[in-house]
Order: sequence, then structure tokens, then C-alpha cells
Amino acid sequence: MPKVAWRIVVADPLGVDRDFSKEEVSMAMFNVPNLNVLKVHRGWEDWFLIGLGGLLLLTPALVMGEMPPPVLYSALAVGVVVMVMALFEITLKGRWEEIIQFAVGAWLAASVFVLDYGIASELRVLHFAIGALVAVMAAFEFWQDSLKKS
Repeated sequence: MPKVAWRIVVADPLGVDRDFSKEEVSMAMFNVPNLNVLKVHRGWEDWFLIGLGGLLLLTPALVMGEMPPPVLYSALAVGVVVMVMALFEITLKGRWEEIIQFAVGAWLAASVFVLDYGIASELRVLHFAIGALVAVMAAFEFWQDSLKKS
């Protein structure tokens, strides 16, 4: 099969044809900022997760009346696990913490659809948002750590 060489010629408004096959097209030509700053694991990310875990521990106090026990135990357990794993991440710098945080964040987001919230139905949005944030932050930190280890 013969090789086909592609040649892209674009008509320039100034009347000069440019051959882009000989130019290197890079992201710098499109003025995209350098995103290497996202590749470094920052300390605020772990403190943000500790704050989310603490907020999750406080959510049962937001409900007027008795919160259904499965929702209460789920919120308390996930809040404690997120906070402890973030503290482990600060001290131990491992990769397994993010896996656990991702799992419990995904569970919290999914538990909104699985558990019966009863009178605590106003917490559905808050628990889904916190669970999604925990899962996204854990995946983001796992990605950052995988770049550092490789």
C-alpha cells in the first residue's frame, strides 16, 4: 500500500499560502496556559478532604427530627474514613488512601439513590455533592501521585 503524504495549505487573508505540514503545531500556538501546576500534589487538597469529612460528620445535625439509621451510619462512617485517610495521606504519602477515599466517595454519592432518606431528604443533594467531590479529589490525587511515582 503506497504511503500518502498529506499537505495542508491554508489560504491566508494576506495572500500568502502557508504549508502547515512543515510547521510544528503545539498548544502554545493556541495560547493555552501551562497546566503543569496541576501535576503536583498540594497540601491544601488533603485539608480540603478533611474539611469535607468534617462537614459530612455535621450533616446529621442539619436534620430536624430523627434521621434514618442507615443514612446516619453511612454519613458518619464515610466522614470518619475520609478524614482519617486524608490524615494518613498527609503523614504517610501512600497511594492506597486515594483508592479508599474514591470508594467511599462513590458510595456516598450512590447511597443517595440506594438508601431511604425519609425525613432527611434535604440532605440528598448535600451528600451527593460531598460524595462526588471526595471521589473527584481522590481520583485527581491518585493521578498526581501516579505521575510522581513513574
